Amino acid sequence: MHTHDSLECFLVLGGKFKLEYELNVGNHYTILDTMDFIACPTGLERRFECLEAAPGQEEGMMLCIVSGDSPAAIGSAGSIQRMVDAGLWTKEQAEDPAKAIAAGWSAMRIS
Repeated sequence: MHTHDSLECFLVLGGKFKLEYELNVGNHYTILDTMDFIACPTGLERRFECLEAAPGQEEGMMLCIVSGDSPAAIGSAGSIQRMVDAGLWTKEQAEDPAKAIAAGWSAMRIS
């Protein structure tokens, strides 16, 4: 899961997505279908998962609109560890995620 320091809006353009979010009483989720729109408030821990692509497509498609002049993303400890386990971040980047993010997404090794 991750959060942003700004409002983030999503419009599903094709397919079906699961939005999982964390509240003070535990994790919850909602299913979004094509043309569903949702706005996530500042500080809401969340993650998306594409459940199925639109007919005839290999992947789902979602439009994301992030407000603010320079919004930042903050990953949970679990999400950062999953990036290390998947080989997307090095252990050094995980030890200082703010520095890795400030260096830009190019700091991530995507294979």
